[in-house]
Amino acid sequence: MENCILAEILGNRLTYRVTEVAEFLGVSENTLRRAIAAGHVKTIRVGAKRVAVPRVEVVRLLTEGIEASQKEQRQHQMQV
Repeated sequence: MENCILAEILGNRLTYRVTEVAEFLGVSENTLRRAIAAGHVKTIRVGAKRVAVPRVEVVRLLTEGIEASQKEQRQHQMQV
């Protein structure tokens, strides 16, 4: 369950734009887009060119961090 601080930051939306998530995480939009392209961040397609980041993924990134996500993906790739 989300804590009060995350709920206050995120509001009641179900998805977020890449620019918003980058700002939440304190990383550049390009850094986040690279992590998305590498499969470290889950997104959903919204139209032909846009993607959105689901709330559950934003919460995971805020609690674990983008570096942890990248490390987890590398470990999974080594197991396969």
